[in-house]
Amino acid sequence: RCSGTIPKPSRPYIVDYSTELCVCLVNCSQTLRFLFSRQISMLAIFAFVQFNYYLKKTQGLLTTITVAPSLGFPSDNYTANLGEIQNKGLEVNLNAVIIRDMEKELEWSVMFQAANNKNKIRKISTALKTVNDENNKNTQVPGAVYEEGESMSAIKAVRSLGIDPTTGKELFVKKNGELTYTWDAEDKVICGDTEPKVFGNFGTNLYWKGWNLNMVFKYNFGADYYNSTLAQRVEGADPAKNADRRVLKDRWKEPGQHALYKNIKDYKTTYISSRFVQKDNTVQLSTLSLSYEVNKAWISRFGMNTLRLSFYMNDVFRASTVKNERGIDYPFQRSFVFGLNVSF
Repeated sequence: RCSGTIPKPSRPYIVDYSTELCVCLVNCSQTLRFLFSRQISMLAIFAFVQFNYYLKKTQGLLTTITVAPSLGFPSDNYTANLGEIQNKGLEVNLNAVIIRDMEKELEWSVMFQAANNKNKIRKISTALKTVNDENNKNTQVPGAVYEEGESMSAIKAVRSLGIDPTTGKELFVKKNGELTYTWDAEDKVICGDTEPKVFGNFGTNLYWKGWNLNMVFKYNFGADYYNSTLAQRVEGADPAKNADRRVLKDRWKEPGQHALYKNIKDYKTTYISSRFVQKDNTVQLSTLSLSYEVNKAWISRFGMNTLRLSFYMNDVFRASTVKNERGIDYPFQRSFVFGLNVSF
C-alpha cells in the first residue's frame, strides 16, 4: 500500500483537501485494486464531500451460477470459479449540516451517496463455457451467459420488432438481420444490463426539541430489467381463467390491430424476447423513523431518567418504471415497530 497527501490549496473555505492513491495486492483473493480518493471539508456549511475512483481486477473470482432445473443442482445453482473480472467506477459521498441552532435545539442534516460501476469479464474458466451452452438454451427466463469482453450482468434475448398487426405473431430479428416468426436461442444478443448507470442513497435527519425524524431513500437509474411478469402472467395467461386485465386489453384480437402482446388465442409458451426488457428507474423510501425524548425536567419528578417513544418503518413506498410482481422469487416484508424506552 502506498499513500500520499498533496499540499492544501489556498482556498479560505477549504479546511481539508487530500488525495490518497493506493495499490493493493491481496494474495488470498488475488485482487489488484487501484483507488483514487479526494476529500473536501467545508466549515462554512459543515459539509464533507468525498470522491473515489477505483479500478479493481480480480482473478479466481467465485460466483453463483444459475443453471437449468434439468441439471439437478439444489436451488438450481452452484458456486464456481468465474475467471478474471474487472470492475471500475466512481463513488461520491456528501454529508452536510444545513442548520445548527443550539439555542433553538434545532439541527437539520442531509446525506447523499452516488455510485457508478462497470464490470467486464476478461477471462472465463473452461467449466463455465459448458454452463454457458446450457444456460443459453433457456427459453423463458434469461440465464447467466458469461462471455469474455462482456458484462457479467448483461441480459441476452432474441431481438423483437413486436407483434405483427396482420397475424398477431411476434416478429423476431435473427443475428444476420433477417426477419422471422421462428424463435431461435442462437439468435440471442445483448439487449440490456441489470447494472444501473447510477445508484445510491440519500436521506435527511431533523432534530427539534426532543423530536427526531430520520428518512433514508434508495435509488437506481439506467438499469435494465427482464419483466417475466409480462411474459408469464400477461402474455402467457389464459383469459378464460383468473388473469390480469391487460390480458383482455392489450393482446392482439383482430387483423390490423397494433397490440403489445400476441394473439389472445395463442396459449403457447412465450420465449425470451427483447420486448420484455424494460428500463428500471426506481426510488424507494427504505427506512423511516420518528422518535421523541421527553424533557428530563418533566419526568424527573416520577423518578425516571429517560423516557423515549419511537416508531420505525421499512419499505415505506416504492416508485418504479417497471410494473411487476414482488415477492415471487424471494419474499419481502413491510415492518412497523413501536418502541418505549424507560430508564430510572
